[in-house]
Amino acid sequence: MAADAELKKAFQDLQMKMADAKQKIGEGEAQKKKYSAKSRIADLTADQLKNFPASTSVYQTLGRMFVLSGLDQEISRHSDESKGYKEKVAALDRQKEYLQKSVEESEKNLREMIEIRRRE
Repeated sequence: MAADAELKKAFQDLQMKMADAKQKIGEGEAQKKKYSAKSRIADLTADQLKNFPASTSVYQTLGRMFVLSGLDQEISRHSDESKGYKEKVAALDRQKEYLQKSVEESEKNLREMIEIRRRE
C-alpha cells in the first residue's frame, strides 16, 4: 500500500516537472525566435551600413534623441548586437537540451519504480 502511495507521488512529481519543463521549453522557443529575428535585423543593418561611403553621418538612437556616431562604430555595434543575440540563442538551445534530458531521466526513474513494484 505504501509503495502505491510512493508511486503515485512520484508520478505526480513527474507530471509537474514535465509541465514545467514544457512551459520553459515553449518560452525558450519564443525567446529564441525573437533573438534570431533581432540578430538577423542587426546583420542586415550592418551589411547596409557597409555600403555607405565612410564620410556618411550616422546617428544612433538613445531613447527619444539621436546621437551622431561614426560609421565604423555603428557597424561594429550592430555586429556586436548580432553576436550577442546568437550567443543567447545558443544558450537557449543548451537549456532546452538540459530540460529534455531532465524529463527523460525522470521518466526513466519512474519506469524503474513501476518495474520494481511489479516484481514485488
